[in-house]
Amino acid sequence: MVSCDGYVVSGALWGDVSPWWMKSESNNVFTYSDSFSKIRMEFMAHRNGKAIKMIHDLSYMKTPLERLDPIPGDWDPCVERPKR
Repeated sequence: MVSCDGYVVSGALWGDVSPWWMKSESNNVFTYSDSFSKIRMEFMAHRNGKAIKMIHDLSYMKTPLERLDPIPGDWDPCVERPKR
């Protein structure tokens, strides 16, 4: 997803986990790190510009992950940053 302030936000669709607010390294590469985790994601796009795969460096998940469907239509258009 994209955040309402322009960041890429990634995370699980299940469970009680905080999403990763990614840092842009280039047009299609994003990274995140904190004291517990570190991740690098690279999105591969089709000729039409739509992302079709995501290559990542998480050892516990297969890579690349392929896009299956678009974001559900009933989701908000962006992710609000949590209030502190």
